[in-house]
Amino acid sequence: MFSFNQLTILIMKKKFTYLFSVVMAFAFLGTVQAKEITIYVQADQQPNLHFWGIPNETSEWPGVKLTETTTVNNLEGTPVTFYYKTFTNLEEESGISFLFNYNGDSDKTRDINGVMEDRYYIYKGNHEYEDITSLMTGKADDVIEIVQLPGDFSGWNGDANTFELGEGRYNYVRVVDFSEVTADFVTFKLLVNNGHWLGWNDLIINAPDGWTQEAAADGNIQLNLKAIGAKQFTFIATWAGGHMASAGWKLSINADADAIINKVQLPGTFNEWNGDYAELTKAEGNAYTYLLDLSEVSEPTVAFKLLVNDHHWLGYYDLVDVVAPDGWAEESIDGGNIQLNLTAADTKKFKITATWAGGTVASAGWSLKITDENATDISTMIGRNDKGLSTLGNPVYDLSGRKVTNNNLPRGLYIQNGKKFIK
Repeated sequence: MFSFNQLTILIMKKKFTYLFSVVMAFAFLGTVQAKEITIYVQADQQPNLHFWGIPNETSEWPGVKLTETTTVNNLEGTPVTFYYKTFTNLEEESGISFLFNYNGDSDKTRDINGVMEDRYYIYKGNHEYEDITSLMTGKADDVIEIVQLPGDFSGWNGDANTFELGEGRYNYVRVVDFSEVTADFVTFKLLVNNGHWLGWNDLIINAPDGWTQEAAADGNIQLNLKAIGAKQFTFIATWAGGHMASAGWKLSINADADAIINKVQLPGTFNEWNGDYAELTKAEGNAYTYLLDLSEVSEPTVAFKLLVNDHHWLGYYDLVDVVAPDGWAEESIDGGNIQLNLTAADTKKFKITATWAGGTVASAGWSLKITDENATDISTMIGRNDKGLSTLGNPVYDLSGRKVTNNNLPRGLYIQNGKKFIK
């Protein structure tokens, strides 16, 4: 039997043991809550790791030079050697922020912020790096933090032309207005995470023919503003996802409005091929008109083209349609020009109407209508007798363009009022 005093002492010992156990348990839990993060990096030489925001360590610029290496097998079992640094005693909810560099400002990467677990990188110098954690561990995709469109129209550096996140997880949208740009061409790249410069060779580019082309230098993308005619475009960058922010990108380029038609001209052999000759006047809709007076022209034929925006030479092959009475307009022998047969037409004054169907390319969708200056409908033929020829005394021509009499013509094919008739 225990005395009262002995029982009291025994109870006190048990309470102390329990209290000690509780304290040790909390201490153990506190130890478990602390974590470690290791940053692994492949590099051609010993890189500097500059980090910040870590309570128990400091990094003076340009950072800590990584000298120790370790070899880790990737998912395929291939050994890969990395430089590394391990951060210890971190709180469970804390992350680390850092960047890589070799010699300081000239070759540093962008800031890599809020890393919460072990990560694996390849550092290529000159701002370039890749997150290859998925290749090593099969874990999360690389994070897309910022997408930009730098170029000679807005400067190659800085936060110019940053995309906004569009519909869907990986769509990024930017509307760019080139109204203040006077150059015919603008050159640019897609810039992802301030580190990946993606150009013609790195992207799938979706744009109409002639809109984009490879620039002469560095695989840039080049936009021909003069050829397109438009000044405002919507760029949509789409990422397929994956472990590398620099791979799997598509770029769509769309004009926000129809191409702008600044000038429509009708140069040709009758008024020279260059300069501001025969400028058409804007009419209703997308129609442009010109009264062509060839009274001083002695040649039997004249050749011409439609010239749009001082840049697009559109001839017989390039137009959607050339509407004119038979024999009036035809393909010239040279350069696909349009040729007007003045002898067959029996007039020297014409109304030329160029009509544009609209669209995003100024050089497409044009048609041309050629009529007598006073005609309201080129298909109207009056006073026709049973032989098809007019009885109003209008001149008749044979197929060689020679004027013939309207009386007692032998059977054959003739031209009157620009139309072919069989007698």
